[in-house]
Parts: sequence; structure tokens; C-alpha cells
Amino acid sequence: AASDVYKRQGYSLEKLRAMYKAEEIEGLSTRTINNHITNMNTICTWGKANGYLTENPFVGMKVKVKKSEKKTKNLVYDDEQLKQYFSSPAFKGCLNKRDRSKAGDLIIKDELYWYPLIALYAGLRLEEICQMEAQDVCNIEGVWCFDINDDGDYKRLKTENSKRIVPVHDSLLDLGILEFFKIDSKVSGDKLWDVKRSPMGKYSEPASKRLSCYRKAIGIPETHTFHSFRATFINELKQSKQELHIVKALVGHEQDDLTFDGYANKYKVNVLKSVVDLIDFDLEILNQ
Repeated sequence: AASDVYKRQGYSLEKLRAMYKAEEIEGLSTRTINNHITNMNTICTWGKANGYLTENPFVGMKVKVKKSEKKTKNLVYDDEQLKQYFSSPAFKGCLNKRDRSKAGDLIIKDELYWYPLIALYAGLRLEEICQMEAQDVCNIEGVWCFDINDDGDYKRLKTENSKRIVPVHDSLLDLGILEFFKIDSKVSGDKLWDVKRSPMGKYSEPASKRLSCYRKAIGIPETHTFHSFRATFINELKQSKQELHIVKALVGHEQDDLTFDGYANKYKVNVLKSVVDLIDFDLEILNQ
């Protein structure tokens, strides 16, 4: 838990309050707090019914959602915005490693380069990408895939449905993602990225800040967050009239079809691969 991470690092309550006030760390969202309250209410209801408690202090408790916290739709990238993003210096050539948003001749295929491409062509969440290990890029029945899982001590997924297999798009293969990962030289448990967990226990927090700074530097509006790449992936599948059930399987959303989910096997990787490769954003970097 995040609190355990802070305790191990010696943070006091006063220090945490100061860090939160200075926006050095993020607090829990109102939605998450209300989920915790609901869970505690369930526990205390049982405790009262079985004689362990005289009162349930969580009955009727709920934190009001602020207007600033109300969920907004993740805007998808249109063709012009995709061209603007993936024709920017990080992909076409930057000045140096420090000045990635300034044009130059240097192409650095690191996290800033690969994270948006993976989200766009595989629909992965940022945390899912950041915490991947060597064994999570695997060949299944002749198809290279991302294996999204929470195996090990430090991986975290949003929900149980997030566990899934997503074939690697041909465009990522053409850009050399397997060569970048150097899969043949790595062993199980090796991290694919040079990332460290934040005090909140997430690998994605430092990456999110870096990606946000780059997005602002190249003039992409704040309405288009990193999650918008995932939204664009989903929208592309929708516009190509793919079945909802297969889209949910690819992006890790809950299935609610008893016939498919209760009786049928999961989709074979070659079926998923055929759907993923239908996506075509026609990015300039694919023709470099």
C-alpha cells in the first residue's frame, strides 16, 4: 500500500501534508475515498449484525465530488493531432537528450518515444506499460504479444479484468520494438524500462509528468492526456465496427455476456492479432 511505502521511507504525517499541499504527491480521488467508505460500511454492517459492533459509523457517509473532479471524457486524437504529435522532434529528430522538444537530428528510442506508440497501437494504460518485465513480451503460437498481468510483488492492475493478452501491432514490430527490448538478452523478472516507483508505489507517476511536459511543449492541448492514446485505440476499433466483446478483451474491460464469458474460451491470439493489425494511423515515422 502507498502508506507502507511512505512509512518505509520515513515520511511523517506533517511531511505528507506539506508534500500534498505543494502538489509534490497526489492524494486519493474522491471516487477512491468513497469506494473505501463503501468497503468499510460493508465490513461494519457485518460486524454490527454479528455482535462485534454496536454502531456502524460509515452508514450514510459519502464525500461530495468536487466539480473539478467530475469525470470527463478522454478525448481522442484526430488525424491532424496525431500527425502533430508523432511528427514532433521526439519522433522525427531532436536537438539532444535534454531538449527533446527542439528539432534536431537525434532520434532517441526511449520511454518518451515508445510509451505513446504502445498506448496508441495496443491500448495499454500507462502503468501497465511502465511495470512490464521481460517475460511480459512473449511469443504465443507464433504471435508476439504483451502479457498484461500482476505477477510479482510490485505490479498493480486497475481491475481483475485488466489481465489480458494483446498482440503487438505490426507497426510496432516494424519500428523495432523487439530490438529495443533486447528480449533475447534478458531473463524473467528483468524490467523493460529504466523506471523507479514513486513514493505512491506507482511506476507511471514520473513518466506521466515527463509525458505531460512534452505534450505541453509541442502544443498539444491539456484535453488530450496520455490516456487519450488508449481512447484513440478504442475509437479506431469502434469506427471499424469491431464486435464489442473483442474490443473489451483487448482493452481489459469487464465482459457482461454470459454466453461468451461463461461458456466460450478466450479469443485465440491469431484472432486478436487480425483485429489489432486492422488499425492504421498512417504515421510518418513508419515511412522513415
